[in-house]
Amino acid sequence: MSPLTQDLRALGGASAPAARQATARWLAWLRHWQVAARMRRATARAEAAQAQVIAAAREACAVEGATTEFEVVEFDGQRYGAVYVDGKLNCLLPGLERL
Repeated sequence: MSPLTQDLRALGGASAPAARQATARWLAWLRHWQVAARMRRATARAEAAQAQVIAAAREACAVEGATTEFEVVEFDGQRYGAVYVDGKLNCLLPGLERL
């Protein structure tokens, strides 16, 4: 038995347009949930990548005994990752959205 037929039976004596509306609402909710889940996964991947960059920068500077900081700066509408070593700007990382 197909899911659509099961939905029709669950609605009891509802007419076909009401069943289509219920199915459309359910599909809209499902699409919304999938988009939200995709965004959560992308955000988690970006945060993990950013943490790796920060860890690599700290590890590279640990030998020198320097303190490092990572921030996001914006120049001309573009976002860059900024690595500061002992309070001085060391480098800018382009393509921050890929991190």
